[in-house]
Amino acid sequence: MRWLVLIVLLLVAGCTGGGTGGKDVTLTTEDGVKIAATYYAGGERGVILLHMLGRSRGDYAGLAQELNTRGFSVIAIDLRGHGQSEGNWRSFSPREFNAMTLDVRAAKEYLVSRGVKPGRIGIVGASIGANIALRYAAEDRDIKTVVLLSPGLDYRGVVTEDAARQLRSAFFAASEEDTYAYSSTERLYSLAEGEKVFERLRGAGHGTEMLDASPQLRKKVIAWLEARL
Repeated sequence: MRWLVLIVLLLVAGCTGGGTGGKDVTLTTEDGVKIAATYYAGGERGVILLHMLGRSRGDYAGLAQELNTRGFSVIAIDLRGHGQSEGNWRSFSPREFNAMTLDVRAAKEYLVSRGVKPGRIGIVGASIGANIALRYAAEDRDIKTVVLLSPGLDYRGVVTEDAARQLRSAFFAASEEDTYAYSSTERLYSLAEGEKVFERLRGAGHGTEMLDASPQLRKKVIAWLEARL
């Protein structure tokens, strides 16, 4: 009997300890697209993670777990046409790429349904995910801040200059040798009128690659989110 109690206690500890266990969920956007996601249950502060073109939510597994251990509720999604979500991005038109903002809306609504407070939500986006994050944040005032890793002025028809002027709080990052993303980030940073910072790197790659290449960048991203959410 004592062994049975011990096993139950260990199972409960495994389920509740550390806060790093993600749960795979499926979201449905308002235009009917099925979006695969991994949700990490936490507190009233939420973060949405958006990957690069041709990649998946798995690129954020480490960051998602680290944010979750700090009390954030986190949702990492496969943008439509990527990973386990519906569609094939290789055949997408600019209209379909721009519709990825609906994927973000579904993720935000999921967080809110799980107890995250509107107004305490941030988005981390990389490459085209950064463009989508920027565009969405310009439209939804519940998004308190964004982290934009290697954004572009125009990725696959997702343009960002007008939206940048609407940002309230943004952390920009790009690496100098990544010339298009770096020059785009300089331009977007200059247009952003709210609270902002530009983390300039060298030899760190593109998008989420920078989080692996620069542990300091990862720390600064987490610190930015903790201070503003």
